[in-house]
Amino acid sequence: VPFFVPIIEELKQRGYEILLTARDNAQVTELIRWNKLDCRLYGHHYGKNKLFKILGIGMRAIQLAPLILREKPDLALSHVSRSQIVLSSILRIPSLAMTDYEHARMRMVGIRPQWLMVPEVISKTVAQAGYERVLTYPGIKEDVYVPRFHATPGIREEFGFNKNDLVITIRPPASDAHYHNPMSDELFRDVVGFLGNIAGVR
Repeated sequence: VPFFVPIIEELKQRGYEILLTARDNAQVTELIRWNKLDCRLYGHHYGKNKLFKILGIGMRAIQLAPLILREKPDLALSHVSRSQIVLSSILRIPSLAMTDYEHARMRMVGIRPQWLMVPEVISKTVAQAGYERVLTYPGIKEDVYVPRFHATPGIREEFGFNKNDLVITIRPPASDAHYHNPMSDELFRDVVGFLGNIAGVR
C-alpha cells in the first residue's frame, strides 16, 4: 500500500481514473484505511500449499471478474497479483506487473503480464528469465515511498521510548511466502538477540 500511494496520487494528478482492488492479507486492510483509499477487497491469503495457492489465484480471478467486466479498465497494474495477471490475460486487458524479487514467477501455463517493471539492480537477472518487455526504475521499491515518511508526533513516547533511544525496526521473515527459507528465521532471531543486548537500542 505505501508503495502505491505516490503512484496513485501521480496518476490522479495526470487525470487518470483509478479502480483499486486488494487482497485481505497481513496489514493491507489497515493500511488502506490509514491512507483513506477507496479500495475493494477480494480474496485472502491461501497458505503455503501450492495446490491451495493455485486454487486461490483462480478463485480471486473469478471474484474480480464481474467488477472488471463492468468497469472495463484500460490497464491492469499490480505488484505481482497473479489473479490480476490471469484475468487480464483472459479479458485481453494490457497488464503491467511490478516486482522487486528477481525469482518471482509470473508465468502460469503461458499466461504472463505484457510488461514487467523491476528495480534497475535486478533488471539483468529478470531479462535473462525470458521476459520480452522489461521496464526499470532507479533504486529499490522503498525509494518510491520512504522519502514521504513522517513519523507520527508522539509515537516514541507512545511506545515508551525516550529521545536518546536508538529505535530499530525490522521486518520479520515472510514465513508464509513461497520463497521462505528457514535460515531467515535463525538470522532474524540472532539479529534481534544481538541488537537487544546493546544499551540504548530499542
